[in-house]
Amino acid sequence: MPLTNSWERFYTAVHILCGPGTQSERLTRAISESLIHISPEVDLPEEMGFAFMTFMEEMNPDTDGATIQAMVEALGDDAQSKAAEKILEFYEAIWRYRKAD
Repeated sequence: MPLTNSWERFYTAVHILCGPGTQSERLTRAISESLIHISPEVDLPEEMGFAFMTFMEEMNPDTDGATIQAMVEALGDDAQSKAAEKILEFYEAIWRYRKAD
């Protein structure tokens, strides 16, 4: 399975997380500008798909018109940090899968 798209998306998300802005702004941008474009069924190994879908549903539940920004801001600092760490974990996992190919 070629993982180029997902690797590039996660790389971009990590790059955004390390850039300027508040933690909330960076996390919102990482999700809305990069991660939202990943299709788990196509872009991720099966083992990662469910975990990624669950993460994205938590960040963008698409209920009551809630935006990604509103969901991220509602998390609070600790949960935002954990979400950023989760994105890094996904990136590391994709890197390992790519290396194995």
